[in-house]
Amino acid sequence: MFEVKKDIFSKILESFSENYLLFSENRNWTFGEFFGESFQLSKYLDIEPKERVAVPAYNSENFLKILLALWFKKAIAVPLNSSLPVYKRKELLTKVGCKENSFEEMLGIFSQHFPKKNFKNLYSIDTEKKFNFKINKEKISINTKAWGTIIFTSGSSGFEKAVVHSLGNHIYNALGSNAFEPLNQGDRWLLSLP
Repeated sequence: MFEVKKDIFSKILESFSENYLLFSENRNWTFGEFFGESFQLSKYLDIEPKERVAVPAYNSENFLKILLALWFKKAIAVPLNSSLPVYKRKELLTKVGCKENSFEEMLGIFSQHFPKKNFKNLYSIDTEKKFNFKINKEKISINTKAWGTIIFTSGSSGFEKAVVHSLGNHIYNALGSNAFEPLNQGDRWLLSLP
């Protein structure tokens, strides 16, 4: 069985920094660019470790960037269906001790400060192919047992229940999916679920 270690983000960048991670309607990101932008975004977040942070769950690359930025801060993401009425959103957030944050505003500020900036300067690979990340590796290390998300069930049995997923849960889920439906370099996965 594959063991997920705290330096998995560094290992991912070491192996795949120049490979494409995400293709969107407007832009394509390599692993290095996406991780770099997420790390820069994390620097703007005034959030404490283990803080529970509401995130509108839009189908966009920004949602993924926010998740990664929160995990860099060792915070817990609480994704919410963006079509929920305000009263319902507040009710759910109160249940889990979470404050609602305005990430649309935060992303706007981030975009103003870093328009079209190339984030390759955040990492480098020397001539011997040794990975040299210019950000302290402790900043991008993870505790696989730490809470990564609190996700609400649909409430089909009456009330929505808050379910905690560790960072390890998310990583092992991806590994399990890949074992069942192997993805290789050049393959694409359509993110079509709400």
